[in-house]
Amino acid sequence: MPRVTKDAIYVLDSSKLSGGASPQRLAGTMPRDTRLGPVTGRWGQVDILGRRHWVHTRFHDQIAAADREAGFAR
Repeated sequence: MPRVTKDAIYVLDSSKLSGGASPQRLAGTMPRDTRLGPVTGRWGQVDILGRRHWVHTRFHDQIAAADREAGFAR
């Protein structure tokens, strides 16, 4: 699950059962101008830091907004 700030993207790992609601550890950071999406489906797949991550649909709008703010068209 990525968390986006104005300076960086922080990738947080959480258990499958929490659906991203309870981050457990910092998996890594990425430059703010990294494109995250697009994501589709109930569990959208994103490849971050060389690993596949699954993002629940309730967070898809946040990923789209982060991409727009970084200058990527949807």
